[in-house]
This record gives sequence, structure tokens and C-alpha cells, in this order.
Amino acid sequence: MLNTLDTAKRISLIGFKCDEGVRRNKGRVGAFDGPDFIRKYLNLKDLNLIDLGDVISEEENFTPAHKCLQAKVFQELQKGNSPIILGGGHDMSFSNFAAAAKYLMKYEPKAILGAINIDPHFDLRDFDKGANSGTSFNEIAKFCEKNNLAYHYYCLGVNKQSNSEELYAIADDLGVHYCFDQEMEKASDLIKQCIATCDYIYLTLDMDAFKSDFAPGVSAQAKIGLEIELVKDLISEIKASNKIIVADIAELNPRFDIDERTAKLAAQFIEFILS
Repeated sequence: MLNTLDTAKRISLIGFKCDEGVRRNKGRVGAFDGPDFIRKYLNLKDLNLIDLGDVISEEENFTPAHKCLQAKVFQELQKGNSPIILGGGHDMSFSNFAAAAKYLMKYEPKAILGAINIDPHFDLRDFDKGANSGTSFNEIAKFCEKNNLAYHYYCLGVNKQSNSEELYAIADDLGVHYCFDQEMEKASDLIKQCIATCDYIYLTLDMDAFKSDFAPGVSAQAKIGLEIELVKDLISEIKASNKIIVADIAELNPRFDIDERTAKLAAQFIEFILS
């Protein structure tokens, strides 16, 4: 293993402050402030990390910010550090995955990179008219095709009503592995499949995935939602593989939070991933 997310390594914390992807996707804007609120509840002194601050995008053209994020993640991997990114909209998934993929293409070209997304949404929307928070894993598919890389995407907790027939067709066409939020007993088998197939894993947790009682402050509340302990069990299984190369948390929206419970939960999961 070249560089997996391991607390024996130095953890690089990067915030991605951007609302544009969510706005374009007609979600509830406010994720721009997500990194600030997650940091508020992180025990930074007790964690083996370096806080690199934020990549900030306040413009309608968020491409420069995405390029900056991708460069920072790549640079931290080059330094031997383990990046973990605080969002921000889920549009950041493309930049984080691409950075890890480019790093592996340069230093371990035969390695297979997979993506696990805990999320009620596929995020496979068409991006011909521009990227947004719902297009990232379609962008990743095109990136893999362009660079002759296998596309291994696992989406855990998909909500049947929150994805269109077109998105299911795209998922099937691309060979996406997924399970619905009402059949999460299948999630462990998908994780095992990803671990067996891939040398490295990009892990992303969308705060939309949780039951709204636990996480009201998100860009798009889940219609059903997952229990906290279930998500912990899934991440524990992924962590045990020692294959996580980059991880992030997306879609915390403090503007709609209640008693900052979603921010506290996001911070709890950052610490859990690093524990």
C-alpha cells in the first residue's frame, strides 16, 4: 500500500467551501459554511492532523476552486499525508477522486481505485450543461473512460423515490453497484466486493443519508434515512480493509440545522473515520 488513510500518517484536513454545485442542482444552499461548523466540534488537538484551511468558491464559476482542491489533495498524497475533506457540496467528489486517481496513475499505475458513496442519491446526472452536486459520479465515469481506468462505483443507501428512471438507466449502463436504503443488509456484501476488487478506496459520506431526526441540516433531506450505528458499522468494515486513500463528508448545511446536531454528527464521523 502506498498511502492509505491511517492515523499513523499525518492527516491533512481540507475544507471545501462552495454552494454553487448545490445551487445548480436546485438544492438548499448553505453547505458553504459546512467546514466551519464541522471544525467547531472537532477535537483538533487530540487528532494527528494538519489543518490546511479552506478552498473557497464564492463565484458562479466554481471550476478554479475545484482545480485548486484537486491540486491540494494530490499534493498531500505526494507528501505521504492522508487527506480528509470537509464539504461543501457533493460536487467535490469528482475533484477528490480525480486527485487520488492521478496520484495512483503516476506512482502505482496498475492499482485499481474504487469509490464508495453512502448516499440516497446516485449523483449520476448528465453534466453536458455544467457540473453540479448531482453529477460527480457521472464525471468520474467519464474521467475513468478517458484515462482507460476501470469504473468501480458502489452507492449504499439509495432511495427509490429520490432518483429518476433516467438515473437508474445510467447506473445500470455504467455497472454501478448499489443497494436501497430499505435493504441495507446487502451493503456489507457490496463492501466486501469492493474491497476484494479494488486496491484503494475513495470514501464519501453524504450527510443526506441519515434520518432527518439525526441530520436536519443537509442540502436534501432523506425520505427514509439511515441509522447512525448502521453507518458506523459500514465505515468500520471499510476502514478495516486499510484501503481508504481519500475520504470526505459532504452536504452539511448549517443554515437548516437544529441545535447544530448535524454539525456535531459530521464531526463525530470525521473522528470516527480517523479513530
